[in-house]
Amino acid sequence: CGGDGTIFDIVNAIYGYDNVEFAAVPLGSGNDFIRLFGTKEQFADVGAQIDGTAIKIDAIKCGDKIAVNQCSMGFDAEVCSKQADFKKIPWLTGESAY
Repeated sequence: CGGDGTIFDIVNAIYGYDNVEFAAVPLGSGNDFIRLFGTKEQFADVGAQIDGTAIKIDAIKCGDKIAVNQCSMGFDAEVCSKQADFKKIPWLTGESAY
């Protein structure tokens, strides 16, 4: 359960192991990775994920990290690093923090 940051952490922990699968329940503020494959509602159905078929996804190696939906540098990376500060503003919630 989590969002893009949680998925990033999990992927980096399991990358390189054989026969590993993971599922995601979207509880993040953006859930960008989930939107690549379906809706938040579809992924919230844990039973459907357990009964479903795993698919292989591509991975991007950026230095010593692995990314599965984006790898940013320059201005975009700076914006992403500041995003955590925006999430602290009470009226700026969910996707609007991006």
